[in-house]
Amino acid sequence: MDGQIRIRVVIFTLFLCFIGTIHRIEAVNKNIPLNGVWSFKTDPYNKGIEDKWYSELMDISTWQNMQVPGNWDIENEYSNYAGKAWYSRTFFVEADKTDKMIRLIFESVYNDAIVWINGQKVGENHLGFLSFSFDIDKYLKFGEENKITVLVDNTFKRGAMWNWGGIRRPVWLEVTEKERLEYIHITAIPDLKKMDAAINVKFELSNNGILSQKLDYEINIVNAEKKIVYNEKALTNVSGGEKKGIISSIFLPKNNVNLWHFDSPYLYTCNIKLKKEGKVIHELNDRFGIRKIEVKGESFLLNGEAVRTVGFNLVPEDRTIGSTLPMWRIMEDVDLMKSIGANMARLNHQPLPKSFLDYLDEKGIMTFEEVALWGKDEMVDPEHPTPKEWLARMIKERFNHPSIIGWSVGNEIGYPSMNPKVREYVEGAIKHSKQLDSTRLAVYVSNSAHINKNDAIVFSDMIMLNRYSNWGEDAIKTNTYYPGKPIFYSEFGNKITSEDPNLGFINVAEMLSQMRDKPYIVGASYWTFNDYRSSYSGTPSSGNRSWGVVTTTREKKRAYYQFRKEYAPVRKMFLKDYNNVIITPREIGDIPSYSLEDYKVIWQGLDVNGQLIEGGFQYIGALNPGDQPANINLDWKKDLKQFSSIRLSLVSALGYSVMDTIALLVLPRQPEVLAIHTDIKSVRVIFKQSPLATAWKVRYTDDEGTIKETAETINNFVEIHDLKYNKRYQMELIALNNFGESKPHPFEVTTSSNEKPPVIWSTICEDNTCNISFSSSEQDYTYQIQYRDTASIYDENSYLQLPHKGMIRIDGLKEDTKYFIRMRRLMEWGFASDWSHDIEVETTKESAPKAPKPIGIIEGKGLCILSFTPPPRADGYVVRITDKRTQAVETINIRASRIDFIHINKQLPLSRGTISIASTLNGKESEIKHFKY
Repeated sequence: MDGQIRIRVVIFTLFLCFIGTIHRIEAVNKNIPLNGVWSFKTDPYNKGIEDKWYSELMDISTWQNMQVPGNWDIENEYSNYAGKAWYSRTFFVEADKTDKMIRLIFESVYNDAIVWINGQKVGENHLGFLSFSFDIDKYLKFGEENKITVLVDNTFKRGAMWNWGGIRRPVWLEVTEKERLEYIHITAIPDLKKMDAAINVKFELSNNGILSQKLDYEINIVNAEKKIVYNEKALTNVSGGEKKGIISSIFLPKNNVNLWHFDSPYLYTCNIKLKKEGKVIHELNDRFGIRKIEVKGESFLLNGEAVRTVGFNLVPEDRTIGSTLPMWRIMEDVDLMKSIGANMARLNHQPLPKSFLDYLDEKGIMTFEEVALWGKDEMVDPEHPTPKEWLARMIKERFNHPSIIGWSVGNEIGYPSMNPKVREYVEGAIKHSKQLDSTRLAVYVSNSAHINKNDAIVFSDMIMLNRYSNWGEDAIKTNTYYPGKPIFYSEFGNKITSEDPNLGFINVAEMLSQMRDKPYIVGASYWTFNDYRSSYSGTPSSGNRSWGVVTTTREKKRAYYQFRKEYAPVRKMFLKDYNNVIITPREIGDIPSYSLEDYKVIWQGLDVNGQLIEGGFQYIGALNPGDQPANINLDWKKDLKQFSSIRLSLVSALGYSVMDTIALLVLPRQPEVLAIHTDIKSVRVIFKQSPLATAWKVRYTDDEGTIKETAETINNFVEIHDLKYNKRYQMELIALNNFGESKPHPFEVTTSSNEKPPVIWSTICEDNTCNISFSSSEQDYTYQIQYRDTASIYDENSYLQLPHKGMIRIDGLKEDTKYFIRMRRLMEWGFASDWSHDIEVETTKESAPKAPKPIGIIEGKGLCILSFTPPPRADGYVVRITDKRTQAVETINIRASRIDFIHINKQLPLSRGTISIASTLNGKESEIKHFKY
């Protein structure tokens, strides 16, 4: 067993059938995907069941097409539809599959689903955040077409989040032998003194045939370097119709133990093969991490270290794709959060999809998965069956993820006036959680513990507190009522900010200042990372609930940079005389506060086009809270006068730039005015953002000859208010950076009786569609959009007209084509605004990814760092190193999205050669770009 010791094998028999667990499936398992275009029809009058729309004879030729996986809410026609809708399609199962077991698996359908095959009801699911499955052998026609019909209802709603409807994640048929593996559960606990680990592997076999079978199984534990560190083979008997559980207890010695940590999330893989007569008939894989989570007194410990961590709640959606969450969206969000310093959060009320949790495992964000009870809720009852089923299925399905450090049994349900049985429910649910998984924390999220001496928080392993004011005072009260437990701010915030990136400020420094230096507060998670669609009261007219540090389309607000400063793992990184970097660590009582290992400073001298002239890096060594500042000398070989800017980056052990300092050494270029829109009292100036500028402003002279300036903006437009009607103004647009002001761009403008068009925040185009994100007001009645390719002109009588505020999608465009788009709004009194200026967009070809922009190569002993600008919507990168002398090509695949650096742990060939980079999306590569080398 490769030098390992197997302590014992315990076999037990289970007869309870449990559906809904998804695992990584190897090639030995046969899957038939059912993704693609399904037939679709809404059912607002609830006639579908009565009229038997599930029947084999039902004519669905007039139904619409709908993509699976997907959400119907992203389609213009169904943007606001809530209720029942039907999906249907056919599939073929070969005649030779009659002796197989066939399971129909849905990864997620929101929220309520009823499934029929060939007119026969197969089953139901009413937990839309979780996967579910059915064994369907008896419903199938082998060697023929089969018809599947699914009734979906998205009426169920949680809090302020949009109830995106549809079959929103993949669907497939899993074809196996009658004997199969059902699940793997792995617990891996280290001994922090000896640095060895105890690993328990529990898995379940099922024999769905009639006859008893002799089966072999093989367990392999594989480390991150693909080396098998444990192997076990055994034989077992499984009776017909039996489910058998097996537990293998494994000892892993020190030399094979690497701990999972948010800065070094080391992952192992457990592989189990099931064999019959020497042939592998089924195989399961899942990853796990070895780490120890503890609550000791008022401290939270990860692997024995008391840490104080920060993070974000997020709403897992995007208005262009709904809640379907392709991998690129998950990766972008996690990468951006890691770059702001996020390491721990109650990420979402809803259980996240497996692919999201997989990436959290890889990138190191600790989280709590939650049974989404909220506010006044009839399910807050110890006798209600749904929360029990929800908790059991959630834990069973997500058991192996090291990023999950606790299970939450509800959110903000603590007021007895709303939920009289809350104490009984929370006490029972937490006991149930510990019975199902004793290795993780069991918690409840309270917004009442600071005013309730009898709050159900008393049953929680950690105090999870939500507060939107009085953060320090309310923590003191909570600690007074419930001493001896750590407090984690599972939600903190103050008020909705602006959708406008330039106006999106959040007083995070004030909030965290009230939490710091309180030893019982172990961290905080802000609500929220992103703006999100909502119909909740108080939501802006655009339909985007603007709590976020980024917009719904992930444009960075000013709050993004505020949080990046306050969430950074060090207090300050100061560039002294352009030759010295001083890094001041956090204090012991600070938030965040934890030890830094394997962090480095990267410095770059860049030219006017942002290309690298010279760069270097240096590791800062171990840096602990309360240590003296670290001092790093920059060893410049070139004259600083050659540089247009110097960029310093503090880079984590995972390669994320968690703090940047940029010094501009030249003036920004003169900006260019693109369009001007006016109304009675204001002017909007739209401009092309100039390189080397960090902000822009307009200087102008009013009627009385007084020179005035607007506030600085980070947007591509400036609004000038409080002007007079029908007056001419002399203005000039100016770009700014830390070095000074650009040459101004002068222009003149006269106010008018017109109405300004919407502000177009962003355009996101893919294949033959383009989504437009824009500003909305309560006075808007509807919107008109015109578009043309570059060879045509606008047809004044042709436009797309829709009342959807905040986001509209244009369908039917040609792939890989440039277009001009403009829009206007019709006001509630019928008056039309001006058309916006032309926005140039380009559709893609078959979801092709955009290429990254190389900046340069930074070389050091045993390490090469590629600096580049990442494109949107990437799910990875391919780096190719070609040796000039031998022409040998080494290919390196990087699994990341929004990163600034790629670290290659090797010395580049002395003979030089070429290094290229391409981004990837769904297995496709972008245009290849080359580094200067």
